[in-house]
Amino acid sequence: NLNDWIASQTEILYDPEQSFGAGTNTALTRNQLQVRQAYVLLGDLNKSPFYASLGKMAAPFGLTDTVNPFTANTVWHAFGGLANGMILAYLQHGLRLSFMGVEGGAQFRASNTSVAGTAVPSRLNNYSADANYTHTLGAKSHLLVGGSYQKGSAYCQNFPVVHFAACPENNPAYDVYSQLGLNNLTLQAEFAQTEKPWPGTFNPAIAQFGESHVTSFGVGGKYRTRFAKKPLDASAELSRFKAGPNGSPWE
Repeated sequence: NLNDWIASQTEILYDPEQSFGAGTNTALTRNQLQVRQAYVLLGDLNKSPFYASLGKMAAPFGLTDTVNPFTANTVWHAFGGLANGMILAYLQHGLRLSFMGVEGGAQFRASNTSVAGTAVPSRLNNYSADANYTHTLGAKSHLLVGGSYQKGSAYCQNFPVVHFAACPENNPAYDVYSQLGLNNLTLQAEFAQTEKPWPGTFNPAIAQFGESHVTSFGVGGKYRTRFAKKPLDASAELSRFKAGPNGSPWE
């Protein structure tokens, strides 16, 4: 924190022997130090419900969360965005509105828009928006409902699909989600889908399978109890990522 109105955040990831690259597991290309997020946050919610952030950060799209800290959600895998840009947001009385101008290009994860026919990031020509509301039901209970929209998703390339290549046309995506907390019980559900079919899901060599939307959903529940005088969480998660037509090998 620099003062009441300015703060900065940096997230660094070291992934030893994890990254794709040439050489053996000990090669430098396989052992990377990455700045996953780095941004400046402007605002003081004690004085104004408006705030902003500038830098590399998660795009405001969906809940993309789970009730278990050790489980990843396929909605996050399919649509969770990480991008350069600027967020303008409002937070007051349980209502949160977020709008992010995203730097176009193939980007780091899920926000792909063509920049004058190229995949080179250079313009704020993509955006992501989210609105959610949290209603307090009691001292330990709440209901959260929300929805998101993104102008350009990752699922826009023609067949054969090549990572980080330019898209001939944007393919937007939307997301709806909800979370219910009742004392020790937490339930949540989320659904996300591309607005148009993904052209890359059609392989002309196997023409019996047509184009398909990209869809993902997740549901989960958690109950907090006690065991040996310590808190114990019992949870269950299910999520699915569908990237092809019914019956196709890549469904």
